[in-house]
Formats: sequence, C-alpha cells, structure tokens
Amino acid sequence: MEREISKPNLRLCFCEEIDKIITKNDFPLKTMNDRSSHHDQIERWAHFVREHPTEWKKIHTEFINAIFQKHDEFIERLLKQPNGKKKIIELYNIKNLDGYPNLK
Repeated sequence: MEREISKPNLRLCFCEEIDKIITKNDFPLKTMNDRSSHHDQIERWAHFVREHPTEWKKIHTEFINAIFQKHDEFIERLLKQPNGKKKIIELYNIKNLDGYPNLK
C-alpha cells in the first residue's frame, strides 16, 4: 500500500480520508455525523490495523504530526493578532505566566 495522504486532507478530516484507504466492500461507508458512524469508523480502523500491521503506523504518525503542526500554525497566527498573547492566555486558561516566558 503506497498511497500518499496529503497533509491538508489529514488536517481537514482524518476519518473521511482514512475511510478511502481502509474501507472495502465489507464495511459501509458513512460520514462522521452521528455516533453510530463514529463507532463504524473505529471498527474500520481496528480492522485496518489488524490487516495492515506495519502500514497503519505511518498513517497514524502523519495524522498526529499534522495535528501538532496545525496547532503550532494556529498559535503563530494568533500571536500575530492584536492582543494575541492575551487571547492565548484566556484560551488555555494559563495562570502561571512564569512558565510561559514568551507570553509575558
């Protein structure tokens, strides 16, 4: 399985992108709009992990890395806004500014 997953797709909706890879005719494809489809997605992912013991790790790692990258990009954009530092402090409910010298 050499299919490349683009980082924007990972960032936008991991579940729908991964469905394209792991869903075969044995699982119904649904969207993530209700709890039953969430359960279906978990079952499809578990099935994929069992059937592809080495391939799933790369996909999962790219997904996790994309989450961290998207978070870092969000913080950078927020810091450029007026009162960006104040917004971050409120958003994360930061009480100890000594632990975050770049927010002082």
